[in-house]
Amino acid sequence: MTAGRIDTRAVTGRRRLDFRSWDEVIAETASLGAAARAGALTTLGNWSLAEMFDHLANLLAVATGDLRFAAPWPLRLLGRTIGRRMFLGRDFKPGMTLRGAAARLLPAEGVTLDAAEARLLGLLGRVRAGERLTASSPLLGPLTHEQWTDLQLRHFAHHYSFLRPC
Repeated sequence: MTAGRIDTRAVTGRRRLDFRSWDEVIAETASLGAAARAGALTTLGNWSLAEMFDHLANLLAVATGDLRFAAPWPLRLLGRTIGRRMFLGRDFKPGMTLRGAAARLLPAEGVTLDAAEARLLGLLGRVRAGERLTASSPLLGPLTHEQWTDLQLRHFAHHYSFLRPC
């Protein structure tokens, strides 16, 4: 992670993205990977592209059931009530800090672009091929495939908005 933390709540110049399909996410993921390898990508936040890919893969792995953990019961109770209103159908707010059990969603220390991109594209390929997102959310509880898809597409748009291809 980048030295000298950036307050992502105050970042200007973010792109406005609105993904409507997994195909759009996959195309943007491949494009960002190519831009980074060509030295033509500016990051406006605290994470490198590799770290971002790894984080996005982690949340997608929760939805597929590949990554499981439980939030503490008070958070689960709040998540199933207030959290659903905060995360379902609304844009993500910048500056969120993942602590406790949710820290499992953070990128792995020293993750490489090649490894993170391959893992993310592998998960995206499974979903694009028809795998249903049906695992229970550690915070929000049971979600439908459609709710998971909406949340994931907005999560990708949120993070990719901090990346500016040159």
